Amino acid sequence: MNPHDRAPGRKPSLPARLQRSARILLGALRPPGQYGISHPKSGRTWLRAMVGRVLCGRTGLSETELLNTRVLTAAAGLPVLKWHHGGASLKSPCPRHDELHFDERFAGKSIIFVIRDPRDTLVSSYFQAVKRSESITGDVGEIGEFIRSSERGLLKWIAFHNLWHENLARLRSFHLVRYESMHAEPVATLRGVLEAMGLREVRDEELTSAVEFARFDNLRSLEASGRLRDTALKPKDASDPDSFKVRKGQVGGYRETLNEDDLAFIEDMLKHYPCPLYIKNYRQA
Repeated sequence: MNPHDRAPGRKPSLPARLQRSARILLGALRPPGQYGISHPKSGRTWLRAMVGRVLCGRTGLSETELLNTRVLTAAAGLPVLKWHHGGASLKSPCPRHDELHFDERFAGKSIIFVIRDPRDTLVSSYFQAVKRSESITGDVGEIGEFIRSSERGLLKWIAFHNLWHENLARLRSFHLVRYESMHAEPVATLRGVLEAMGLREVRDEELTSAVEFARFDNLRSLEASGRLRDTALKPKDASDPDSFKVRKGQVGGYRETLNEDDLAFIEDMLKHYPCPLYIKNYRQA
């Protein structure tokens, strides 16, 4: 039997269950020992769902806690993990690309860092702003203006990733996850994330079950049904597919939205403002 599996037997008494719940909640209130960091719309909800599925299975907590990573990590006896955008918020008012700074709360922490092709990230961010947060105002109402915006566009993406690259030495550990790898090698990618979080001896069947559960169609069904008590997975307008948090889940879908001028702008900016994390993970793509 895996040491994390619950032993068979009688269901715990109500007082015992209440005591366990109290311990978990108190544990979840501790300062995080690790963070999941990403620029908005980099695919972290998908990763959270896969991680959550494994931890729900390990701890016996309800599926309704799927995205409550703080509670799940506390229940699993792991350092509490909190997901955070690390200063790259796209909500109004949001900082310009030249106003980003490293938050000292992250110094000395273990970091799970999710990165996605900036072209797909920007397109997904645009639909988030237009269809979900409805934060588009003024001169950023079209996607061409959006990607050129200093508050929400490409320069913000570059500055955010460069900020984290510049502060790598200040972190306890840094585990990078490519969104594209979650598509191409989901089981291996998920195993690497869980091991970086401190969960060892993860069985193959746990991983494959979590990957299957977090398939795009199933997550979209969960979002439409409202079964998860979390606003992170709730459509703004159930009749509008572009208002869903789980919108398309594609690699390279930006080609359907960005025109040649937009793509040329992105390429030029990435050459003019070098981004080591982009160069290492996407320059040859």
